[in-house]
Amino acid sequence: MTEPTKEVSPYDHQSLSRGAFIKISVVAGVGLTLGVSWRATQTPDLPFSDAAFVPNAYLRIDTDGSITILVDKAEMGQGVSTALPQMIAEELDVPWADVTFEFAAAHDAYGMMVTGGSTAVMESWEPLRQAGATARWMLREAAAQRWGISSELLATRDARVCAPDGSELTYASLASEAAKLQAPNKVDVKKPSEFRLIGQSLPRLDVEAKSTGQAVFGIDAGPPDARVAVIARSPVFGGRLRSFDSSAALAIAGVDEVLEVQSGVAVVAKGYIEANAGRDALVLDWDEGDAALYSDEQLYEALRDGAQASGHTVRDDGQAAQILNESSNAISATFRFPYLAHATMEPMNCTAWVREGRCTVWAPTQFANGPAILGGGARQVAADAAGVSVENTDLNVTFLGGGFGRRAERDFVQEAAELAGKINGPVKVVWSREDDMRHDFYRPASWHELRATLDADGRPEAWEHRMASQSILQRLVPGWIPRPAARFAGKYDPTSTEGASDQPYAIPHVLMTYKRVDLPIPVGFWRSVGHTHTGFVVESFIDELAH
Repeated sequence: MTEPTKEVSPYDHQSLSRGAFIKISVVAGVGLTLGVSWRATQTPDLPFSDAAFVPNAYLRIDTDGSITILVDKAEMGQGVSTALPQMIAEELDVPWADVTFEFAAAHDAYGMMVTGGSTAVMESWEPLRQAGATARWMLREAAAQRWGISSELLATRDARVCAPDGSELTYASLASEAAKLQAPNKVDVKKPSEFRLIGQSLPRLDVEAKSTGQAVFGIDAGPPDARVAVIARSPVFGGRLRSFDSSAALAIAGVDEVLEVQSGVAVVAKGYIEANAGRDALVLDWDEGDAALYSDEQLYEALRDGAQASGHTVRDDGQAAQILNESSNAISATFRFPYLAHATMEPMNCTAWVREGRCTVWAPTQFANGPAILGGGARQVAADAAGVSVENTDLNVTFLGGGFGRRAERDFVQEAAELAGKINGPVKVVWSREDDMRHDFYRPASWHELRATLDADGRPEAWEHRMASQSILQRLVPGWIPRPAARFAGKYDPTSTEGASDQPYAIPHVLMTYKRVDLPIPVGFWRSVGHTHTGFVVESFIDELAH
């Protein structure tokens, strides 16, 4: 029997996803706009900087006429691999048919590389348009210098600079000269009336690759000789491995190694079938811990008790409590919601290779890069797990087979990088569908108790909503956040009450309270977050009142 050395528990590293990073950035005094000018106008030290013209982190133009736009957001079906290049192509004045895209590797030039909360287009609107307009300015200036005339006399269209006399120069022919120019700090972007591409229904840039099987998702990525690993994890959240016996697993043909890792026991094999069979053959002894004592009903009882207790007042308009307490015909309803797994079409997976002090990762991640002070993105987590510096860590982002907030977590990246640091050669850690459902960061379960009265015209007059759930943000608050802010986050989680605290109905008297209930189930952002339960609660109760 092999004695373990680590405790296995739900990943407790600080995570940052959806809009949370915006809120935390405000607390920290770090604004997103600080990086816009630099990001749009400077040439970073990136691997493709040997191309003829690389005016910024988002664009490269070569002497063969190729125009490649780098996408620093995750494509998980929502269309950012088309929407973001569309912004640059618009300002650059190039034909849509000439545009190709690549996913940007994790790099500090892009700042916080996180995709969530339906913010990709909103966040990219200014910097990407500036990036395209800056490149156009430099190409036009290069043409003006070659012709010896003022750049104000020149126009651009279809990847060409055009002179008043009808002369034209292609962007490709100007690429080398434009690369020698100093980029301006800021240039004017187009007015909406000048748009040719933005606002139009254009062919998606990822359709052909997805339709022909050429699109590379995480499950497809990495070296062809990568071995496959699966991990036996605790059957109970927070469980601790006492010991394991791998002799039967190692006797299976194709199983190469069995190793303990932070999240459990990894079986490394030549393929997934062999690795899975090896995992099934493991003899595991778990200390399941206190969480094993919980039943579904006990979890709901804790949430019910929380909703009925004195909670944090989220909204208090008028005299809702007084009116409801004095009313003899108040209408009431109770709603309870279960935990929900993300169940992305592509289960969690990640490939990593550690060699000669360098870690290379291929990951379908929503959070590729971020500052270490905020816990870092997948790149930082991979570096820490592999035992190398972040500067010696390369993280390649792939297509995502669904995200919904699950792939903003970094547990699946941590596993692959840690394992890669323990073995020779590349390894792809693959989760089964069962793994995916059992070891998620779930949409929190919640309990809602509502009361309301109607006025003489049958309209809602007083409305009370008492809610309890686990807090998503509580897990994400970094240790350096000032204590008052941390205490506030501990009492109130706006991602839980959104859709209820700001419900749109004109009700004169509204009271809403929220109680955080701590339970041993890992929770995280799940597409639309609070609205997934509050929307149903509010609209269903409105229906009850209407009838």
